Amino acid sequence: KRRAEIHRRAGEWLAREGLIEEALRQWVDAGELDAAARLLGEHIHAAIDADQSRRLLARWLSAFPPGAERGRLPLLVAHGWVKTVTWDLPGLAGLIDEADALLRGPDRRLDQGLLAELRVDLEAQKSYLLYWRGDSGGALKAASAALRRLPSRTGGIARSTAIVYQAGALAMNGRRDEARKILEEAATEGAAAREGRVADYVMAQAFQLL
Repeated sequence: KRRAEIHRRAGEWLAREGLIEEALRQWVDAGELDAAARLLGEHIHAAIDADQSRRLLARWLSAFPPGAERGRLPLLVAHGWVKTVTWDLPGLAGLIDEADALLRGPDRRLDQGLLAELRVDLEAQKSYLLYWRGDSGGALKAASAALRRLPSRTGGIARSTAIVYQAGALAMNGRRDEARKILEEAATEGAAAREGRVADYVMAQAFQLL
């Protein structure tokens, strides 16, 4: 118990100092998996912004024991973002199904702000999954749901993913002019807001889908 308390306090201090990876490892060593999952969930977008390859996010996830994502929405969503760059569609589908099941019941371990953010991430991941499964209608619905829930110019990777696959779904249905307009507006908005990574990501994906 004494050792766990030392790890817990160290994790709290490291988290306050912004040393997320170190804090995660301390809390996991203390057995505080729910607290560690919350912390990771609060910093998913920051990890992706810092490293679009998702290697940083995957390294954070490696601090948790195997299977820790079961029943923990932040970890399911984080693993989902890693799956989107490894093209593991079956793995992503399984994570989304489990996350949806969790969202059907109350999770008092998460505050409403984080829960809302994770819902948006999940819809964005669905738009990716459904697009690559050839379900343009489902992809469009999921992308639109994600964007409706996001305030203007927020959302990071969730917004950019939803925009890309909203446009991709429209293009799949022959609505290429609408798709191009959406992508051009998003890239311009991202550049104006000095969100270079988002703008670059949107345009790179646009060339692939259109």
